[in-house]
Parts: sequence; C-alpha cells; structure tokens
Amino acid sequence: MNEFVRTYAFDASLQRAENVVNHPGVDKILLRSKLTRGDFGTLPEELRISAASVEIVVNRFSPKSALLAKISEAIQYFAISEVVLSRRSQVILAAASFPSYRVVLKIGSQRDLKNFERWVRATTNLRFSVLVDSNLLTSRSIVDSLLTYSVPVLADQVEEVEHALELKSWGVSEIVSPHISVLNAI
Repeated sequence: MNEFVRTYAFDASLQRAENVVNHPGVDKILLRSKLTRGDFGTLPEELRISAASVEIVVNRFSPKSALLAKISEAIQYFAISEVVLSRRSQVILAAASFPSYRVVLKIGSQRDLKNFERWVRATTNLRFSVLVDSNLLTSRSIVDSLLTYSVPVLADQVEEVEHALELKSWGVSEIVSPHISVLNAI
C-alpha cells in the first residue's frame, strides 16, 4: 500500500484558504467543482500554489474539447498531480490525453459503484483510482473487492473520525474530508 494521504476537500468560502494551505493535518487539497466551474483566476494565490487535485465538471453534452480545455486550464493554474472526473468516458479520455497526471473517477451512487465493479472485472488493462462517497463504503468487503483489482480507493466526504479510522484500517489510500478535525485525528 502507498503512503496514506489526508485530503482537505476545499469548497468553503475563499477567505478560509489561508487557514488550510499549510495546516499540519492536511497532506493535500482537493478543489471541489463548485469552485472550479468558473474562472480559475478568481481563486486566491495560495490555492493556486497548493492545490494537488482539482475536480472538473463540464456540461453533460459538452464536446470532448471542452473537457480537455478545462483540464489544460487547471494544469496551467495549479500545481496539480491529479484530476477528478465523474464519468468513466471522461476518465479514459483524460488519462489518454494527459498521461503524466493521475485521473480519478468520482463515484457517488450505489449504481455507479456496481457498474464500476463490473467494468473493472471486464477490463484488465484499465485501472483508475476511485473517489467513492464514504456512505457507500459500509463494509470491509466493498473496499476489499476494489483493492482485489488493484484499484486505489479514496474515501470521499468522510464526516466522522471513527469512520475515517475504520476506512483507513480497511485499506483506503486516502481520506477526503471537508472537516480538518477529521484529518487531524487520523
């Protein structure tokens, strides 16, 4: 297993940026899509320097070029190491277009999780990290099934310290939380 990462999901008011950037309980920052839908130039300089991950959302029927342009723009503005996307087709396109960046698939529903597990079983050559809503990670067997296929699991929206510790013991590689108190405790 790789090093365990504590990620702060930044979707708060921009005035709080200075409190988060160099916090000792935060290893990485994930900028949520509600902050990245507009112009990146409006974000504070501290976030541009420290953002390690950016969640990108484009309109459902936007052309592929719009997604690739948004990712290119994020790469120009931030020192990112990964991009988070919500659709499998977008993840495949982004991974092929930006091979030096880690692309993560965001899973927010039980149906999407089951579809992803079926897809992973069927495609042995494609492996992506998944950012799974922590409410879907209700048992060790769910995490184990993803880890069996060498899929790094990132637990998203972790609200409670006990659940964060449990998820860490199950083998998730990253805890993503909007609460610094959760990250401090693990």
